[in-house]
Amino acid sequence: MKNSSTFTYLLLVVLGATFLLIAWIAPSPTPATKYKAELEVANNIPNGIAVVELFTSQGCSSCPPADELLSSISEKAAEKGLAIYPLSFHVDYWNRLGWKDPYSQPAFSQRQRHYARTWQNAQVYTPQMVVNGSKGFVGSRQQEAWKTIEEALSQSATTTVRLGASATDQEIEVSYQLAGEYAGQQLQLALVEQEVETSVRRGENSGKKLHHSHVVREYVSIKLDNSGSGKMSLMLPDDMQISEAQLIAYVQHPTSLTISGASSLLLENVIQ
Repeated sequence: MKNSSTFTYLLLVVLGATFLLIAWIAPSPTPATKYKAELEVANNIPNGIAVVELFTSQGCSSCPPADELLSSISEKAAEKGLAIYPLSFHVDYWNRLGWKDPYSQPAFSQRQRHYARTWQNAQVYTPQMVVNGSKGFVGSRQQEAWKTIEEALSQSATTTVRLGASATDQEIEVSYQLAGEYAGQQLQLALVEQEVETSVRRGENSGKKLHHSHVVREYVSIKLDNSGSGKMSLMLPDDMQISEAQLIAYVQHPTSLTISGASSLLLENVIQ
């Protein structure tokens, strides 16, 4: 009986050690493919740029997932040092349906319609994501977003944008300098608020607290000449803190709307 017990004990020890060895040498389970495209971008630091414009509205019940995706893209870009420039354009055509989006502007709706006219037969809808002015798709489609961003980053930028700024509590003085291909194109300059939250009281998102990142608050378009440099002023909205302000500038072709270069600048350290 004693010898039988000893044999059983030794057998269990051997089996346990074998199991642990197999577990140690076995390959780790393959991660879920949900973030496959995102990880491919993160692991291959490219030379290109990706300007990611999201057309959204607080009055649209299908927009919050797209808003969350833009935030995720922004976080991954910062973490991996990727040249991704997110912008959240709040359109105004939802305002008549119960809730007026405080960040909406008619000019942003017109910008989205401009894309639709340029692409021909394209629809205007929310949420819509546009990458480098050349491709639009449903803004909540994560896999398509990262695949399109990866494609954009794999193509070298043809224009270099450098920004400088000084700021007071009310006004921002912006300077820019360009190199490469820019003559006859437009410099799009956006003042964005990096993080905002809104408690929606009416409309399709009534009762929800919505979070947005990189909300465009002021936006100007500058026709570029051969000098490749210039200055301009932007007003800081009364309800916007300089610590949350960022400038994003990108060069865009006036006809094809393709984007050839971009840059950004945090304003937290330039206030006078």
